[in-house]
Amino acid sequence: IYEAALDLFYKQGYNGTSLRDICTASDAQMSSFYYHFGNKQQLLYEILKTATEDSTRLLRKRLTGVRGAGERLGAAIQAHVEWHTSRQREAFISDAELPRLEAPYREEVLLLRNHHEQIFSEIIVTGIDAGEFRSTTARLLTRMLLTGATGVSSWYRAGGEYDSSTIAQVYSEALLSGIRIDELDDVVSSPEDATARS
Repeated sequence: IYEAALDLFYKQGYNGTSLRDICTASDAQMSSFYYHFGNKQQLLYEILKTATEDSTRLLRKRLTGVRGAGERLGAAIQAHVEWHTSRQREAFISDAELPRLEAPYREEVLLLRNHHEQIFSEIIVTGIDAGEFRSTTARLLTRMLLTGATGVSSWYRAGGEYDSSTIAQVYSEALLSGIRIDELDDVVSSPEDATARS
């Protein structure tokens, strides 16, 4: 039932999928559905909850033993992209169908997503404090990075032109280059340079 719902929600959306569609696709009786799930909302909740927890678990695993804000943020971005390509259905549903999730399920999933975001924010704050990242609002930067990496689930195709690891590497390098302070920044922002331009 769960797998059938994943496939149907991904292909035709939550609102476009009926309980009868799910039961037909899973070769299950309606009574069997209600034995496992109270209603379609609970099923959507289980999908989004599991997806968020699994994504955070992979993120923590990829960060184990990695030191330095830049290296940690790069690993975090790669993990985020990797999950959105390897678990494409769940990733797409998590973003597209969250507005369809009602209280109290919605609040629970949002809390889990906030915990996921917080991992990124803490890395970014560390990098800013260490002078490794440009000074900016950590929360805004976190959402920019996550949004930029999340869209891959809408176009990625297994067996396509780029494999998952290549996409993750390119995304990581591109997003990191936008916030990292390098030697050129030091030259441009130096007092001597400012005086020369004035």
